[in-house]
Amino acid sequence: MTVKSQLYYDHHAGIERAIVVWGSERSCFFNALACPQQTGAVYAGKIIRRLKEGAFVDIGEASHAFLADSGTHEPGQTLLLQVKSEAREAKGVAVTTQLALPGIYWLYHPSGQGLHYARLLTQPQKQQLAARHAAFLAQGLPALGGGWRLRRAALHASPQALAEEATILHTLAAALTPAVTKGRLLPAPTAFEQAVFAAYALAEAPEIILAPQLDIRPYTGYLQAALPHLKLPLLRQAEAFEQGDLAGFYESLQQKTMPLPRGGSLIFEPLTTLCVVDVNGGDNPQPLAVNLTAAPLIMQQLRWRNLGGLILIDFLRMREASDREAVLKKLRQAAIADSQPLEIYGFTRMGLCELSRARKGYALGEVLTQA
Repeated sequence: MTVKSQLYYDHHAGIERAIVVWGSERSCFFNALACPQQTGAVYAGKIIRRLKEGAFVDIGEASHAFLADSGTHEPGQTLLLQVKSEAREAKGVAVTTQLALPGIYWLYHPSGQGLHYARLLTQPQKQQLAARHAAFLAQGLPALGGGWRLRRAALHASPQALAEEATILHTLAAALTPAVTKGRLLPAPTAFEQAVFAAYALAEAPEIILAPQLDIRPYTGYLQAALPHLKLPLLRQAEAFEQGDLAGFYESLQQKTMPLPRGGSLIFEPLTTLCVVDVNGGDNPQPLAVNLTAAPLIMQQLRWRNLGGLILIDFLRMREASDREAVLKKLRQAAIADSQPLEIYGFTRMGLCELSRARKGYALGEVLTQA
């Protein structure tokens, strides 16, 4: 019997909150209602000034966007652009000409080529998807150009469902043409919509639990445009976040300090250009045991808090190279569950562990300051 995932959604203190629960797994998505994230939005933008390393583009927003892969495009030219990173500090949003349109089962790259698979799939799962893709091709659809990535949700999709969604995404991409005037052509997925994608990746037909009076329509703009056929089963319940103590879980993600199960703690210090994580052993006299416990919890918190960029972890000091390698192995094992690109570089001469995690949208701490 397939276990359904539960998607809990509400608005709290100016923040759009969506948490997906499937057994022991959780995925978290947050958005400031007053300052929503723009990652994934598609614009018609006009190049206004070229530089050696890229170009500034007017997309019709308050500040100009920066296009790194500007190629041979000249000032005055209008292009299709997608936001790939948010505005931070004095920098505006960064955009790209390489569009990616997410569906439940597919991620469509109009300028890409060939078939690919989601990063987190195992080899047996890829083999299952290859069989489904063969059945999909047998539908006799006309050739659809571009690049296609099969997502984890496709494991429980019929060939007909794959064909229907592929056709819709291809049609949507064809309709996105640069306009004479600049402006947004497709909204960024909201926290609710990101959670819908995550829920379908875990199990078919998730339970979507939200407050009785919450109007979901303003937060489904991307789904309305890209997947109008999708029917979302909504279950209305008061105090949805009180179930399973999700309210307490959300509060814990806002805390700078997180206790470790057998004593000690983790301290998270997100800074402007990097994030520092300190491992405190407390009264535990076994550094390796503390570090091995801390490693997967750190990786989990990075996902839940959506922390990205350069990350330095100050583990308890270990004298043996074999101990450090054991901790790195734990980090790598935990990193498998992360959908964001992540690199683990190892320990510096000062004993700090270096890694980097791609930034997508705003971290929870940034969302809280914008609400």
